[in-house]
This record gives sequence, structure tokens and C-alpha cells, in this order.
Amino acid sequence: MAYQVRKVKYCYLMVPSRSGQAVKILHGLKQAGIDLLAFSGFPVKGGKSQIDLIADDMGGIARLAKQNKLRLSKTKRCFLVQG
Repeated sequence: MAYQVRKVKYCYLMVPSRSGQAVKILHGLKQAGIDLLAFSGFPVKGGKSQIDLIADDMGGIARLAKQNKLRLSKTKRCFLVQG
């Protein structure tokens, strides 16, 4: 299988490091009909975890975050490698 590399946009949010936090975020995205290209979650210091959301529709993610009073980072760019 050939690799595909492309430049995409992403943002992240910080959540408490507790079981089920990522599921809440992912369920909300599914209910809003927002498709993710990729997702990553990992613990950081201070009892927090960072959730990275990579999607073509960053506007949809921003609207959903605003509705749920979640604080998103500024939109950033990265490379997505698939294959």
C-alpha cells in the first residue's frame, strides 16, 4: 500500500484525566455529523489530558465546542500520513 501525505488542520482541547472524557467528545462529534480524519489523546501534567482532533471541517468542531462551552486551541497545521 502506498503512503499518502497531506497537510491538514487540527486543534486540541484539554480535559480532566478521567475515564470516559474522550468518549464524550467523540460521541458529540458523531451526533453532530462531524467526520474525523484522526484523533489522538494522551495525558499531560496536572491531572489533564490533551485531545487532538484532525478534521476537514474545523468550523463544525469549533461550533460544537462553543455549544458545549469547551475551550479549543487555535487551529494549527500538521501532516497526516496514511498508508
